[in-house]
Amino acid sequence: MVDKNRFRVELEEQRCLIEQQQVEIQRQRRQIQLQQRLTESMQTELEAIRVTMQRAAPIQQHTPLNRGNGNGRHSARPMGSERT
Repeated sequence: MVDKNRFRVELEEQRCLIEQQQVEIQRQRRQIQLQQRLTESMQTELEAIRVTMQRAAPIQQHTPLNRGNGNGRHSARPMGSERT
């Protein structure tokens, strides 16, 4: 009889622990869903900002300032400074 009561008490404790874990899992799921909605909202805002900025000032193609002169040396390097 004592074993049955002990078994029931332990079983009830396990049920309580499982219920607490289920509540915690549900809380975490709600938190994750909220974070997903906030992330989506921020991504939408960032995309709108990007589009607005592109319309205001289109991105120009960047051209390097220091172009080579065709012989493997850069034209901006002063003469006589070649390394040997």
